[in-house]
Amino acid sequence: MKPSFYLDEDVSPVYAQVLEKSGFVVTTTAQSEGTGKSDTTQFAHCIEKRAILVTHNLPHFADLSNLVLASGGHHPGIIGMHQLDRHGRPRSIGNVAQQLLEYVKNKDSHEFQDTFQVII
Repeated sequence: MKPSFYLDEDVSPVYAQVLEKSGFVVTTTAQSEGTGKSDTTQFAHCIEKRAILVTHNLPHFADLSNLVLASGGHHPGIIGMHQLDRHGRPRSIGNVAQQLLEYVKNKDSHEFQDTFQVII
């Protein structure tokens, strides 16, 4: 099954455009009226909708992933991406969006199930 994605509010809409052009279903925080809501609420929405969360907020969502799994639950997966390169410089939004597409384009949704994957 082809994965669907939910973009956290800290992720540029450019990511949605790149993924949607390749046929993926993408929901943004703004589209789901989640702007300003807690990370917990947004993650619960992802679980309910079976959408993989895409975020730059690695520490908070790593903790939420661990909590869900430690309590015996499941989630559709999380993809975290660094906004800075290894030298501390901002990464190009277009390049990171393209890197995300390359990472997900040949994967099935259950390859992300219960995982926290970081694209560097």
